[in-house]
Amino acid sequence: MGATTYMCKNRHGTYYARFIIPKMLREHFKNKNEIRRSLQTDSRKLAVKRARAYRVEFENIIDKLMSKNEITERARLIVEDLFSDKTKAQNDTTDRFAEQMQIDRKTQSGNTSKINYITFVDLNGLTTTIDTGSPEKDAEIYNRIKSAAATQPLPTSKTVSEYLDEYIAAKSVQGKKGGWGNGALRQNPNKLKSVFGSIFGNKPAAALTRDDIEHYIKIAYAIPKNFSNPDHAKKFVGITLDMLLNNAPEVVTLGYDARCAGTVKGDLKIIMAFLKWTRKRKDVESLKTAINAISTEISDIDYESKKRGFTESELTTIFVDDNAAPDNYAKGFKNPIHFWLPLIALYTGARLAEICQLHLSDIKAVKALSSDAEHWCFDINDDDDKKLKTKQSRRQIPIHKNLIDAGLLDFADNLRSEGQIKLFTDAARASDQFGSQSQWFGIYSGKAGITDKATSFHSFRHNFCGHLSAHHTPEDLVIALTGHQYNSLAKSTYDRSGKRDVGKLAEVIDSIDYGLIHPKWEK
Repeated sequence: MGATTYMCKNRHGTYYARFIIPKMLREHFKNKNEIRRSLQTDSRKLAVKRARAYRVEFENIIDKLMSKNEITERARLIVEDLFSDKTKAQNDTTDRFAEQMQIDRKTQSGNTSKINYITFVDLNGLTTTIDTGSPEKDAEIYNRIKSAAATQPLPTSKTVSEYLDEYIAAKSVQGKKGGWGNGALRQNPNKLKSVFGSIFGNKPAAALTRDDIEHYIKIAYAIPKNFSNPDHAKKFVGITLDMLLNNAPEVVTLGYDARCAGTVKGDLKIIMAFLKWTRKRKDVESLKTAINAISTEISDIDYESKKRGFTESELTTIFVDDNAAPDNYAKGFKNPIHFWLPLIALYTGARLAEICQLHLSDIKAVKALSSDAEHWCFDINDDDDKKLKTKQSRRQIPIHKNLIDAGLLDFADNLRSEGQIKLFTDAARASDQFGSQSQWFGIYSGKAGITDKATSFHSFRHNFCGHLSAHHTPEDLVIALTGHQYNSLAKSTYDRSGKRDVGKLAEVIDSIDYGLIHPKWEK
């Protein structure tokens, strides 16, 4: 709700607090559409300050009313009294509610004229500050809320950890709308639990506040790269989140790189999705301010990935030159996976994991729809033990003539004759993402002389997509080859077959020319 929504001013320039009453509650307020109360000022700055207290309490009470099965007469009177011009201080209190309240004063005097502001924790665990600009008005509002809460039962809420388990279980159901794909299933549970869950796991979800989220955001920026990665665990033994946040001496000596803004933004989006899902539960309506805090931070992150494709000279270094690496395309490779992985990625745009998972049965001849011609294709699928990033990743990619000339089909036939099932029998997995092969390529390209951190194995996918874009390849063919999702809602909703004429796809693939000459694979 923006400032223009809850504030307005009359023709004399005086500001008013303005709140819309939800339709389902209007019958309890004499069918009024809205409530307006004068803020007695023509200063926008002061008006915002005074309206804030009204806004917090209005939203808090409306949320409570909407979460009840029955709207009581007493609840109606609370709201009307809160926004009435006639004020009345009430001094009733209870031990139960007093335990939740913390009153901040700049003086210990009991004189309300010297109270600068009042901060308390409400029944939902929300920290709220009353600051209308008038100490007397602050005290009246505070006493009214305190008295109204005296007979309200404390809400019950599951812990953050309990909701995390429910959320992950719900998102893991295959075929359910909004469920996670295979890639998200592998990564998101750890992203939710490793830091966020470890900090707030035992806290009631309804008690999460804006301050909690702002604390988490600071930690998100302080976390080093690979902090939760088991392969780097030794480096961070004994390092706690508090030590990271406070830049402790032990942390300074590590000399680590912080995570990039894009990674932080991605994690915050996952946390926000969880909070929004949780807020739909009746006892956690209070999460609105926490969601607003994380949403604001996400919108403030102006991040554009620096990752890029390889330049022409870098491709020549990798595939043609006798570079400084101990084995390369000029000297020859001992391990076939090192020969084929970069080549297949360059001419298919396939992801590292998709290539490493290929079975020999995934190399097949597919008949074109527009002719009787057959084309050899890679069938990217999630059959058997294979996993894909998303369901859109299932596709068939015609095999480029350069790969056939380099001996790919012969290589596959030899493996079949040996009784093998997989194209790469030694494609060792690391965290289920074939990290060992990614590390190998990083070492190889580095020794070859390519040290720019903006490049990686994934750069081959950038090269592939960049080539298609530069040659104005139609969107549906690009999506069919890359496994991306349609930007068009109509396309993504109604065109679900994913089938394309491999004849047309083969024309696109064979048009790709990087100006490279490749040797033939020799065992």
